[in-house]
Amino acid sequence: MLLLISLKMYPRQPHNQQDKEYSIQMNINLLTNVLLNPTPEAVWQLQADLLAAGHSLQADEFALLDAFYHYLTAMQANLTSQGYTQLASYLSIGAAGMAVLEGGMAANLSLLQIMREGLTVLSSRQYIKGSTAEIERTIRDSSWFLYRAFWQLSSNTQASLSRDRRRQQLDDLFAPLQDGQTETAVKGILVGRLFQAILIMTLHAASQ
Repeated sequence: MLLLISLKMYPRQPHNQQDKEYSIQMNINLLTNVLLNPTPEAVWQLQADLLAAGHSLQADEFALLDAFYHYLTAMQANLTSQGYTQLASYLSIGAAGMAVLEGGMAANLSLLQIMREGLTVLSSRQYIKGSTAEIERTIRDSSWFLYRAFWQLSSNTQASLSRDRRRQQLDDLFAPLQDGQTETAVKGILVGRLFQAILIMTLHAASQ
């Protein structure tokens, strides 16, 4: 998971440092519900908030929101009520995670920092009950989308990185999702974390 991505190379620039800090804080505020209460309703609200804040319909974050929304709704439909509540609780980064986020976004956040926060849950191997075949298909489809999304982000932020090195980093990051020995519940949590991470990084990059 050692995919460190600089967030300095996006073109939109605030006019001054004060504008930059305000923009970062605004994005943190917008993301709060999706990070603390990751549900389809929270993603819907984030979409409305971003549109109201003036984000372009063509912005990268909306494609990410589409995929994250479909992931959450599919998981909600195929998990038991208790299972989905369990998943959402695992994906909530909590108050400590929000503190890390606020410090990290102001200090050029890396994917590694985001992925570390709360990922100890992956070692718990908790079983989440639901329709396994449908859940596994949702995980596969989301993983397919996320691999390309992270490739694009890495290309935008690490243009000097060779394609072979970029592929190795991404293959390492996504290895648990391709490993047949990784339990479905763990894969589901990891996919959710990857969606949260790339949303954070994309909105952070838009603030630079």
